[in-house]
Amino acid sequence: MNIIAALVMASGIASASDLLGPVWQLKGKHIGDGEPLSWKIEYFDQWGRTVVDNNGGHFYHDKCCGGYLTDDPSWLYPQQYWGTFPMYYIGTTMRYRITLTNNSRRTYKNLRVVAIQEYLNPTGDWGERLGPDAARDWYVRTLGPGQSVVLEGTCNILGDAHGGLDQTHLQVQHWNGGKGKPGPGSVIIDDAKAAIWCPPDAQTAALHPTASAAAVTGHGTVVVTTGERGFVEPGQVARFEVIPGGAGKVTLRIYDRNGSPLREITRYSGGNPETMGWDGTDSGGRRVAPGVYLATIEGPGIQMRERIAVAR
Repeated sequence: MNIIAALVMASGIASASDLLGPVWQLKGKHIGDGEPLSWKIEYFDQWGRTVVDNNGGHFYHDKCCGGYLTDDPSWLYPQQYWGTFPMYYIGTTMRYRITLTNNSRRTYKNLRVVAIQEYLNPTGDWGERLGPDAARDWYVRTLGPGQSVVLEGTCNILGDAHGGLDQTHLQVQHWNGGKGKPGPGSVIIDDAKAAIWCPPDAQTAALHPTASAAAVTGHGTVVVTTGERGFVEPGQVARFEVIPGGAGKVTLRIYDRNGSPLREITRYSGGNPETMGWDGTDSGGRRVAPGVYLATIEGPGIQMRERIAVAR
């Protein structure tokens, strides 16, 4: 749905950090007819940070479990894409803000601002759109000297998102009074990589698979299942599907990052499948702090160690 954006003077815009906490932003310059327009894109509500360098991708899961870092060496990008980017998970919403400022002495009339969320295209061209709500546009009737317009949008991150960086493609066009499409030469800003952010699925998988077979010894098996985002949230349980290699005692132990024991759960099995669960609480029933914990299971034919992340 198109809206007429409200104008504010540049000197009157509150700092985004004052309003919404940490943001990621990238600034650009007008590339068209020489009159200076500048822009800024900010991202909000991120779940963490992705750092891309010559060793691949490094994912800091700040919001769900501070201090938890996972890596994916397959994230190899040219050096111009190395940096730190906001990270989001499947099922969450990426929220962004565009600030367009007129630094010239002329007045712009009938501007159309378009933002499209795309898979990053290393060639610098258009990329594939992320989903049905990936594109958003706004119409600005007038942008006078020294004025800025603040535009806000969202993009829902769907389950079929790919692994890799994403780009916000920004265009600013002259708009023919609201009638018809802009004519030839109407694009005055076109930047396929106006800003870069990080899609969710690779981080979620790296954090903890929704259902993954754990390493065991002997003839027993264990499958660990956490929440749909890959970690244990309030009200959820990490489940351990255990098939012992024979009859005997099966023990699940939870340790903090310092190796101190927090919880112990024991079952006696006749060799049949058992389901054991941990709800993110210690032996006194208190919920543990967000972070990463070590789970071990020992039993007939089983000796397993697995990291479990607990979210806020």
